Amino acid sequence: MSGYSLATVVVEAAYRSGARMQARLALEHGRRVFLMRSLMTHEWAREYATRPNTTVIDGPDDVFG
Repeated sequence: MSGYSLATVVVEAAYRSGARMQARLALEHGRRVFLMRSLMTHEWAREYATRPNTTVIDGPDDVFG
């Protein structure tokens, strides 16, 4: 799905979740990834946040505003 979309928004995801895999694939496809700030408690999310095309957001207004 990440290849078809312009961006991926991850609201909640555990280490072994499909949402995390979707975010990884989106980054590999050169797509934008938006991660909710609440995900920064996860090591994988902090690592993804350092990659190009990734933005940490507080809510939907950060994506659509």
